[in-house]
Amino acid sequence: MKARIIISIMLALLVLLFLVSGLLFINVRLIPNSISSAARRLESRAGLKLTVDTAVYLPFRGLRFSGVRIDSADGSSGGPLFAAGRARIDIDILKYLGQSTDSPDQLVRRVGLFNVEVTFQENLLLPGDGRIPNKPAPNTLQPYTDASGSVPAVSESAEGRDSRKSAAARISRGFDRFWKLGLDMIEHRLFPDVLTINGLVLYFWSEGSAREPLGDLDMQFVRGESPEQLLIQAAGDRMKISSMLNFAERRAEADFSLSDMDLGYLSSLYCRADDSVQVSGIVDLDGSLISPVPGLVEIEGILHGRDLAVSHRALGDEAVSEIDLEYAFNLVFDSEAPLPPPRILGKATPSNPAIIAAMQESHLRDPASAWGELRFRRGDLRVNGIDLVFLPAIRGIFPRLSMPARLDLRLHLPDTGANRILKAVPSGLSGPFEKMELAGSISWDLDLEVPLDMIREMNWRSSVSMDDFAVAAIPAELNVYKLKRSFVHTQDEGKKSRGLEVPEPRRVDVRWMLENSERTEGQIYRLRNWERAGAPEPEVLGAEETLSPVQNDRNYRYVYLEDMSRWIPLAVLTCEDGDFFFHDGINWLTFRHAVERNISSGGIEVGASTLTMQLVKNLFLNRQRVLARKVHEAFLVYLLEGDARVSKERILELYINLVEFGPGIIGIHKAAEHYFGKDPGRISAAEAVWLASILPAPRRYYRMYQDGKVPDSWWAHMKRYFDLMLERGRFNEDEYGRAVSERPRFRNGDEQ
Repeated sequence: MKARIIISIMLALLVLLFLVSGLLFINVRLIPNSISSAARRLESRAGLKLTVDTAVYLPFRGLRFSGVRIDSADGSSGGPLFAAGRARIDIDILKYLGQSTDSPDQLVRRVGLFNVEVTFQENLLLPGDGRIPNKPAPNTLQPYTDASGSVPAVSESAEGRDSRKSAAARISRGFDRFWKLGLDMIEHRLFPDVLTINGLVLYFWSEGSAREPLGDLDMQFVRGESPEQLLIQAAGDRMKISSMLNFAERRAEADFSLSDMDLGYLSSLYCRADDSVQVSGIVDLDGSLISPVPGLVEIEGILHGRDLAVSHRALGDEAVSEIDLEYAFNLVFDSEAPLPPPRILGKATPSNPAIIAAMQESHLRDPASAWGELRFRRGDLRVNGIDLVFLPAIRGIFPRLSMPARLDLRLHLPDTGANRILKAVPSGLSGPFEKMELAGSISWDLDLEVPLDMIREMNWRSSVSMDDFAVAAIPAELNVYKLKRSFVHTQDEGKKSRGLEVPEPRRVDVRWMLENSERTEGQIYRLRNWERAGAPEPEVLGAEETLSPVQNDRNYRYVYLEDMSRWIPLAVLTCEDGDFFFHDGINWLTFRHAVERNISSGGIEVGASTLTMQLVKNLFLNRQRVLARKVHEAFLVYLLEGDARVSKERILELYINLVEFGPGIIGIHKAAEHYFGKDPGRISAAEAVWLASILPAPRRYYRMYQDGKVPDSWWAHMKRYFDLMLERGRFNEDEYGRAVSERPRFRNGDEQ
């Protein structure tokens, strides 16, 4: 009996010794070696350094870790990429060691991570310098139209269909790979039934700055009712997410809520200190997501923005601020949606006849060459109390992710009080217009299509309706209506200013218009009848220039069109605005080209200015090339030509008399006298073209006068204008011959 007891005790001690030895082996050899092996693999394959302060296996409880860190091997991350104060893995190691790799039994019941830090590096979120990689160079393709102006039907070739199917298959395989990888992961025997992350803090780090916290939250990943389902819950101070992924059915659903997100804080994280773009304000977002099949995602929600502001060098010196908005939307991403044929682009007038020959290669001609879209099916927008329907769409996303094929936009402004719209314009864009008072109402419908690889070929349909629209009151510094009467313009010249007296307008006769406007007699009479119906001058807020203490310049002389050489207005039209008599103040063709160039340069390099726009800029605005000034300019141009209906010849005459031709040389009278010692009525064609040719930068080109001659390079430049005048019928052959044979000579040129 005693022997049996002793044997039993000995066996128990042996088992205990075996268990203790096994436990020691696991904790002293197996776990440290496994961690070391994992650390070596992680460093060699990913350049990351794994460290663990303590790791221990407790029977019936699983693995316990403390001080888990993953850093970049070179120490350049500014802190740990991943860190967990504590971690627990409920796993039966003996069962794990005893099972074969193909065993279906789940070995991990629960995983818990506590006090977790995750750092996002800037070069991971914004590769390189933040620019779009592999941006294709713009080409000159544009949609082909037949004689009727419509887009002919496109029959896709067998080769094109095969190419599209092959590329679409690659995109589809990408989504399939995601779901297959997820299914393999969730079915793995080491994937836990429950994964809990408590106290997760997300950080953002960029080189040369300290780590900045993005926010903290708690997360939980739980297997669903079926083994293929994964339920994800996340909650924090400003974020809540509840989602379900079904990897077998390849379906996803989610509800999400973001509150009190500080855009200024996020902007400071994503924008470098020397970046010119800065945004601020508070944003809330509530919505839901559903992906019923791979490659199709629908998001519905509502976005609230409070006290929003944005600043950029292209906008102006002052930030565009005081923006409150609400956007209720339904957004669909469809990876396989074909590129629909253009509704509007096909009716565009080609800017270059050679484009038509290249149409067979354009994705606008062949919808099979691009596919995939991000489209807003619903977009109810309210900005500072003004309701709009705003429906953008990005089409033809694949195969060129960096440059989709087309941007579409539909906008609907229902009938809204004009003054309400004006008062809703954000601070920074409103400028001096905030004092203006409007009457009546406005409605607007816009349908826009922009081919992103040839923006200059954009086109749109726009319908504006104005009911009893009128300007009730206007600040004196913006009073374009005074141009229909005599007035005094204050010419600012730095520390001193002077007043330039402009007399009452004098109508030119029809013969002058026939010779200079390229319009028919019937068109001229219709134009004049339209101009006579212009709105009267509204109430003017503030003092007129006549009440200003500025001294009038008694040497200034205003010259009527019929009193100056006929070559002067013809030269100005040729050099500055060849279609002046055929547009309403804005030349939309040059506007398209300017938009493309400015987007390519990232700023406002060219403004597509017409004579009307330049006159408005010279009389009422500053010379900054910023968006705010261009918005002000466009509105004043409408008031000038569309509401006040100042005559075309008056605008041209004012421009020639008030434009700067050199340092302190204002108007054609002073210019003719200063440069050529002549009265404006005696200026020759060549002299007129030279005067018009320097208008883009008269102070810079003043050196020609200082040198006493027109250089050969500039004379060759002027000859191109002579050729254009001959082509437009502004010269006959004899006049052209005389002009190209008489290089202008400056007054006292031999003595310069």
